This record gives sequence, structure tokens and C-alpha cells, in this order.
Amino acid sequence: MKLNINAFADIRTGKILAIALGCAIFVSYLSDVHSQTLNNTNLHIIDLDNAEKLESVNISSLFKNIKCIKLEDHIDGLLSSVDKLIVHNNHFFVLDKMNVKSVLVFDGDGKFVRKIGRIGRGPGEYSHFYDFTIDTDKNELIILEHGQMHFYATSGDFLRTVRLRQSDGHVSYLQYYDKLVYTSFKSSNSQTNNFLLQSVNIDDGQRKNFFLDVEEHNKGWNESFVHNMSYFVPKLAPPYLFRHSFMDTIFAITDKGLMPYITIKSKDMITKRELQIPSNSNLVMYTRHLFSGGVNKIFSIYNYFETPEYVHLQYHKGIDIPNSVFFNKNTKTTHVVQSTNFRNDLLFAEARQNVMYSQFITFGEQGAYEAYYPNSSSTEWLIKFVQENNLKPPFNELLKSLNEESNPVIFYYEFK
Repeated sequence: MKLNINAFADIRTGKILAIALGCAIFVSYLSDVHSQTLNNTNLHIIDLDNAEKLESVNISSLFKNIKCIKLEDHIDGLLSSVDKLIVHNNHFFVLDKMNVKSVLVFDGDGKFVRKIGRIGRGPGEYSHFYDFTIDTDKNELIILEHGQMHFYATSGDFLRTVRLRQSDGHVSYLQYYDKLVYTSFKSSNSQTNNFLLQSVNIDDGQRKNFFLDVEEHNKGWNESFVHNMSYFVPKLAPPYLFRHSFMDTIFAITDKGLMPYITIKSKDMITKRELQIPSNSNLVMYTRHLFSGGVNKIFSIYNYFETPEYVHLQYHKGIDIPNSVFFNKNTKTTHVVQSTNFRNDLLFAEARQNVMYSQFITFGEQGAYEAYYPNSSSTEWLIKFVQENNLKPPFNELLKSLNEESNPVIFYYEFK
């Protein structure tokens, strides 16, 4: 395989007029806020049922080389995880939610530069850290806390705080694009404003639009599901992509509006009926039930990246070994391979190429990034392979000092 949407009966008391005017204003507000998605004549349809199954795929069919960046083990910059990575102006902006609870900045060679934001109650501090994004127009970093956004220069200086004006729901993830901030949305009242996504004015925190009705687009489910998985596909350049746990379609945020980008088709996609929580269960129990294979259906798209020619993604299906899906954007054909047979022949020696599969944390126009961080099973394997001299040159030598407490290692895979 070569992977190339009046009555004014009595105005004497003024009451009906006031009510009518109020309703008109409310209807106008709704028409402004509840935005329809656009049609996309170039919608990509990935048909899993008719995909060609392959025995194996070499990673070198998509990427031409790898660069290794070891993040410096600096006393002020020790990370326990990589919850988000943004590469901006040749610097790595790394979020660690559990330990550091801020963004650490490293230069292109991995040298520690600074820490941005911290837990506290003073100016520029926050009590919780949900997510961050970068305003690439103003070169500002935006940290999301419950109900507000904190703005920092990428040099680390605190600039301002903007409160989110509506308090009718919870936001966990955000993405800057074209002078707006898009956020995930979970309504505090499922009978009203039951949408998955909203856009917010970056200057005053006022909501501009809602998108994606929960019933229509996510099978009625608007709860957190996969821990720590952003609903925005990790991507470094527009068009930015949005998907939720049980959506069949990935949407693109464009300068014209929100439009469907990729639709996944299969008789094995999870259905709305299968997502009904039984009366003898609860949310936590049911999500465990889904992940343990209780419902052997396809859901939750992840490990997504795009090359100039191909879309790659994986999905959950019970306790099955994940599949890697390759969709050719030119020929509209789909190929599937068991993920452990998506062989990393650029990094690992022959004997270790199908032991574990690559988990890409973000991607851009020229390549994709993978991160190995402390206390993860993949890093344990990587250390073992280094000790056994089972990486290809020059990586054994570059990583010979790697241990379980080392700062993350980032691999950059350049597209062909």
C-alpha cells in the first residue's frame, strides 16, 4: 500500500406591548446565538465497513524523518505529564494540569525558558486550570479558569482577565480563532441551551453563537466522558477541528462558519439508544461499562492527524485492540490496520516496531508531534528499548540518560 439552524391586542395598559417587545428581543437573541452549520460539498466520508484491511503499514510511508527534542530537566520546569502541547514561534508551550498546573515554555532545542501562570488568588493567578490557547494575532496566551479567561504575553507577563458573561453552563476547553474564542459547552440546564460548542468575544467575554445541538449531533449525551481529552482536535493551524465523545462527524471552524469536515460511517457506530443510562446505574458506572466492552460499538475519535494526502485516526470499540484508519483525501478510499501493526520503522529497531503504536499529541502543516512523559507505560517501554539498544541511530545515544523522572521527550515527525 502506498499511503500517498403579534399580537398587540391591547396597548392601553402597555403590558402586552412590553411582553411582545420582550419576546421579540428574546427571539432576535436566539436567532443571533443559535447558529446553523454550513454545508460542505467536499465533506470527507470515512466508510469503515468497506475499508480495505491491511496487514501492516510502515510509518515511513507517511513521514520522512524524525527529530528528537529532550526537554531540559530544569528545577523550575519539571513536568509530570503533557496534557497539551502548542508549538508557537519555535517554542514549546506545555500544559501539565496535575503537577505544575501552569504552562511551561521551552525553546526549539528543549531548553527551559519560563513558567506562565500559577495557582493563587492574586492578579494573574487562578484557582483552577482547565485549558489554554494562543491568540496568534496578538501573540498572547489565554488560560481558561472557571468562568474567566486570563491573558498573558508569551513573555510571561500578565495582561488582563476577561470574565465569561453567561453563567448558564460549564466550559472546559477552548480554541482561539479569528478574534474569537471557541469553547466546549455543557449546559447547567439540559432543557435550555443544550449545545456542545459556543463562540465568545475575546474582548468582553460575551457569547456570540451556540453550535451543535446535543440531541442532533452527540446522541443526546453532554457529559464529560474521556478524561483529559480535549474536544478540540489538537492542531497547530486552521481550520481547527471539533469533535465530542459520541459524534459521528468532526466539524471545522472556518472564517465562513462551522461546517462538517469528516463523517465516520459504520453499522458499528454507537447509537442513542445504547447511550441511555439504565435506572440501576449512574454516569460513572456506565462510562466504565462502555470502556470495559459492555457495549462493543465504535465511539470517541482520537490520535488524529493529517498529512497533505491522508487523514489518520483511531477510535474506541469495547476492549478491542485499536485500529488505525487511513483515509486518502484525494481518492476517498479508506484503509484500516491494527494499531500495533502501524509500525514505527523510523524510530525502533525491527524487533520492536510493533510493540507499541505512536500517540500523536498535536500536528501542524509540516509534521506531527509525539510526547513521552514521566510515569507513563509508553515511557517505560522507551527507556527499556534504549537500554536494549533497540532504537535506530542516533536515538539510543541521544536518550541514554533518560529515566522515569526525566522531563518529557518530544519526537517531531516530518511529513513526506
